[in-house]
Amino acid sequence: MKEYILLAGIHGVGKTYLSKVLTEYLDFDAFSISDLIRRAGTRIESTNKNTDQAYANQSLWKKELNEINSEKRYLVLDGHFCLLDSKQSIITLPEETFLGTNLKRIVLITQKPSIIQERLFNRDGVHYPLELLTEFQMSEIKAASAFSQNYQIPLFKYDESVSISELVNFFDY
Repeated sequence: MKEYILLAGIHGVGKTYLSKVLTEYLDFDAFSISDLIRRAGTRIESTNKNTDQAYANQSLWKKELNEINSEKRYLVLDGHFCLLDSKQSIITLPEETFLGTNLKRIVLITQKPSIIQERLFNRDGVHYPLELLTEFQMSEIKAASAFSQNYQIPLFKYDESVSISELVNFFDY
């Protein structure tokens, strides 16, 4: 299975944007786990962040990951440790989601919930309560930190106060 670095964080935190910024400094191919699930044939709406198939979808992206042919030094996946179900309840994905893969590093991206709220409204036209986004982000932090600690996978916590050069250095393993 291919080695990869996971850019983790809740919806609207800036994973795609950060990935684009990093292309100026690093040579990598980037994919979202949602896109890999879509490649496997499951319909996922890009504007609806709630899912009832969170658990079923997890094995699909792993299969697609193995199909990627890349000569780049790094493979970066954009994904989550937590999701929202159709009732906007927070689901923490089981650790098995990432077991059996060659996850080498985790970059956990955080942002002020008010900024995430505005981004999601502007991008998707959906208003998420600040309390939900705050709890959602705290759950993501807790799950990513626990996974990192349990499996000794290096974790880099990234927010707007961290220089991009520090993050680039974290990639260089």
